[in-house]
Amino acid sequence: MVAAIGYTAFLADPPLLGLIGDRVGTPHALLVVPILLLLSVALVPATRPPRELRE
Repeated sequence: MVAAIGYTAFLADPPLLGLIGDRVGTPHALLVVPILLLLSVALVPATRPPRELRE
């Protein structure tokens, strides 16, 4: 699943960033990357198993 997500991102991100860059400018389009990284970091605790199952 992780490989499929990574491969899809590898193929979809450059055209998506180009499209956003055409609309709002390249520096603003590149802000999408850190925003998505912050979102993924915020979701890390939700992906952990419950405490009872970790022990």
